[in-house]
Amino acid sequence: MNIKEIQNDIDNDKRVLIVCNTIKKAQEVFEQIECPKKIMLHSAFNVNDRKCIEQEIIESETKNDNEKNQVLIGTQAIEVSLDLDYDCCYSEIASIDALIQRFGRVFRNRKRAKGEYGIVNVFLEADDATKLIYNEKNEDFISRTRQELFFLDNKPLDYQSICDAVDKVFPESYGNLIEKIVVEKLELRTKRPSGGLKKQRERLYSLTLKGF
Repeated sequence: MNIKEIQNDIDNDKRVLIVCNTIKKAQEVFEQIECPKKIMLHSAFNVNDRKCIEQEIIESETKNDNEKNQVLIGTQAIEVSLDLDYDCCYSEIASIDALIQRFGRVFRNRKRAKGEYGIVNVFLEADDATKLIYNEKNEDFISRTRQELFFLDNKPLDYQSICDAVDKVFPESYGNLIEKIVVEKLELRTKRPSGGLKKQRERLYSLTLKGF
């Protein structure tokens, strides 16, 4: 991850979500980021500590902007259950379904002005741990995801483009299941029914890829 680039957004008062694929990487990034209002969440915390951290994160989301946690650094633990709303996201590459979950923590609960959208950034390099987590036997989901991300780079991400990417990354049966989950998550995020996912053209995010 390019810490200097991430730090620049932090220094410009953006609320930044950073998602790593391993606890070790999250810990490394946490130590490198300079911010008095940063917090880390991953699965290695014991149950009580994790509940306390999650509660702190949830309570922070209800505060005024200048009182909220500015930076959240975490792993897959932040992909579910937490109702977050950050200005931008930096993520290691993961399978497309995991990335969508991470993107959903950006511009989640706010009223967006016309032409306003969340900024999401994905670092393309995949280490051995990432491949072990997200690939399956005879299925290289990371390479397929990377291929789709190249197509989406610097383009507006709307409902249709997101689901088209899911269809291309996963086998049909699995892709249908993932797409159903995506529909439900995006409907929840926008607080309204999709009305047919592929008919929606609303710009949700703008994706920028970061090189190897």
